[in-house]
Parts: sequence; structure tokens; C-alpha cells
Amino acid sequence: MPRHRKKIIDVVSAIVLLALVMLDAMLWRIIFAAAMDVARGVASQPRAYSLSVTHGTSTLLMLSNGVTILTGAGLDDAIVDDLQKYMPFGAPAYIDLAIIPSPDVAGYEGYQYILQHYAVGAFLYNGRADSMHSAEWQQLSALIATKHIPLITVGAGDSIHYGAIDGIATTTSRVGNQINITAPDVAHAHSPNASDTAIILLYNK
Repeated sequence: MPRHRKKIIDVVSAIVLLALVMLDAMLWRIIFAAAMDVARGVASQPRAYSLSVTHGTSTLLMLSNGVTILTGAGLDDAIVDDLQKYMPFGAPAYIDLAIIPSPDVAGYEGYQYILQHYAVGAFLYNGRADSMHSAEWQQLSALIATKHIPLITVGAGDSIHYGAIDGIATTTSRVGNQINITAPDVAHAHSPNASDTAIILLYNK
């Protein structure tokens, strides 16, 4: 083989090898960054996880700037094992907003167990007075008050703004992204059917 052709092949081989090494380094950087985000409880893209609960439903929303919103907690401590898969106790164990979707005990009883492991920035609920007549609600509301966590009544037309101050969710800021609350509206807020009073969120990416 002519010497000049051999040199060309060697140069091409070196370029290909260098490109492969750079690609490999980039892939590992992406993997490492994603792993660090998971460890810090920060998702690179907004993600929603359906959590296993004994009764009812629960959803964990992890926004790209680290804001976490938990809707529903089930009836008992079953949610804690599933929640720590996405938010380990060793990581910043902080939930920005915990939403009590309806007066049903299955929607909030599990929060008593969550509060044993996680700090919560604020609780949102629909303000139904009939919730306060149950022993379960009295226990949870007393625990929330003891921990000095705001308990905020919301309904259709309200909104949550986040990303304004260090990625913290707030109901007052007008900077950053927004989550709109579309239910319950005035017509359904006092319905005898608990499912009519559930809080529904509309997330705008």
C-alpha cells in the first residue's frame, strides 16, 4: 500500500476514534447529570409519577426547576415507600405543595405519615367545612398547624406561580411558570358529592 494512502487511513482512523471518544464522554456526561438531578430531586424535564396508595389516587409532579407538587396521599402509610423511590429521605426531603384533592379521607390521611419524613411548603385544599368534622381531618389539620405549614383554600380561577424565587412555588408571585386551578368552581364547591369538589390542576409548561 502506498505510504500516502496509509497516512490518510491513519488520519481518518484517528478522527473517527476521537469522535467516538467525544461522543462517549458526552453520553456519560448526560447520564451523570441526570443521575445527579435524580439525587437532588430535580427533573431535567417535567415529570409526573402515579404513586401506589392503598386507596384513592396520588400523583407526584416534579417540575424542571425542582418544584415538587404532590396531589393526594392515600389512606395510610403505603405512599411513603413509593414516594421515596423518587424523593429519597437522604435527598432534600421537601415537597413544595401538597394538595388535598377532596374531603374524602383517602385523599389526605396518608399525609400524616408523609409529614414524618418530609417537610412541606404549603397545603392546598378546597375549604370544605364538612372535612373539619371528621377525626382524621382534625388530626391532620392539627399536625399541619403544629408544623406551622400554611393551609390555603383554593378553587377555580386561582393559580400557582413558581420559579420566581429559587424555584419555590408560591401562590402570590407573578414571575415564572404557572399552574391554573380549574376546579372546584362556585357551583360545585358545596356539592353533596365529594367528587364534585375535587381540586383539578392545569399545568402549562
